[in-house]
Amino acid sequence: MAPKPARPAFPLGSLILLALSIFFLSLPGQTQSGRFWQLTIKIQVQGDFYPATSGMPAGNYWLASDWCGFLEEDGLDFIIYHLGSATVRWQLNIETKEPEPSIPEPRLKLDYVQGNEEEIVFYYSFEPETIAWPATSTFKGSIVLPSVPWVGAAEKIPWFKRRIIRGDQNLSLPRSLLARNEIRREFNREEEITFQPSGSSIVKQRSRVRVVLELIKCQLRPGVRPGGENGRKYVSAFPG
Repeated sequence: MAPKPARPAFPLGSLILLALSIFFLSLPGQTQSGRFWQLTIKIQVQGDFYPATSGMPAGNYWLASDWCGFLEEDGLDFIIYHLGSATVRWQLNIETKEPEPSIPEPRLKLDYVQGNEEEIVFYYSFEPETIAWPATSTFKGSIVLPSVPWVGAAEKIPWFKRRIIRGDQNLSLPRSLLARNEIRREFNREEEITFQPSGSSIVKQRSRVRVVLELIKCQLRPGVRPGGENGRKYVSAFPG
């Protein structure tokens, strides 16, 4: 399959700047109640997949996705304001008997931000979670995209096993970091998956995942809330 060129992340950057100019001002000294942060998540994944009976890869994929939005502190928990997500790069290489199949780009979602006394944990997934390709390919199969926590693939695919080879699956920050005006953390892991897609032989998949979290403390402009009248709800200010 011919590589699909990477696209610049300009749309997400524009959304952030637009939202900041409308709703927020940066604020070095902010009170402890009702704090806001601009949140950007950047995920890069490089993976290979193999027939279980062969040591040679049957294909590979590259995925780079960005998500942006805002977090509002709500007691220990957080309200998420979704601005948008963008697929910066999506490339799937497999051998096919026919012209290359059309496989939609996966979409990155921030599912939840769990606030605890000592830490904050971020949960994300891709939609769709599993990427399958037509049976016209030389190697029939599918791939499972990374998520935290690991979601429903294990319930849908026979003999599904997933394990961390190195690194840590969890995306967590010490809550004490929220006192800072800017936070940036990088997480790296390598995971291995073994499963049997429907009607196919057993597949092994190995993925290298890099996640970057960036938070910048913000303040609302007087009399404006991104969530409507009171902002205390799940809101999509922009598609995505």
